Amino acid sequence: MRAARNARRVWARSILSDDKETITGVQTLRNSIMAVTLFTVACGYVGARAIPELLLNNEWRENLETLQRYDPITRAGGGVPLLHPAVKLGIALGILFVSFMCFAQSGRLYSHVGFMLRAVSSNLCPEHWTFEGELLAVLDMAGFLFSLGLRIFMAFGLLVFWVVGPTTLLIVTVLAVILLFAVDFVSLPKSRDLDTLEVGHA
Repeated sequence: MRAARNARRVWARSILSDDKETITGVQTLRNSIMAVTLFTVACGYVGARAIPELLLNNEWRENLETLQRYDPITRAGGGVPLLHPAVKLGIALGILFVSFMCFAQSGRLYSHVGFMLRAVSSNLCPEHWTFEGELLAVLDMAGFLFSLGLRIFMAFGLLVFWVVGPTTLLIVTVLAVILLFAVDFVSLPKSRDLDTLEVGHA
């Protein structure tokens, strides 16, 4: 979101302009790194434990094949799925790995931001070392990678439903798009609502 990106830039400049705000900056970065770490661990666990067990377990694969044969769309096409469940799980695992890479890189860049914040505001920083531009660029990229990784992680969830069958994938995808549209877009408050809020606080 453009508003979030602009807010991060204003936040970074406000931290740089006042040494007393350094603690606030460190706490905010810690929260961001914790959120990134949570998703990174989740991707790593699912990718290293759950999906390989499904790929290597013959009983699970047979159950998935049975579910696919009873899928309405698959039955309408002759009862033979386009791809084997193991292939679908492999594709899902690849998507999950891409999400893992995005989260890992985001955490890496957020870690660099902490050092750069201190370096820019430090009196020991040589005059020819100008980190502010690089700091804003790294901060933007870290936020972008987290947002991208989160959306790819959601796509991984849809691919898991694809393993069960295309009908399940279709239904869940429609519901997910509606949900994301409802939560990913925010409407600005009207001016009269802001006036009411200001009167209430007064």
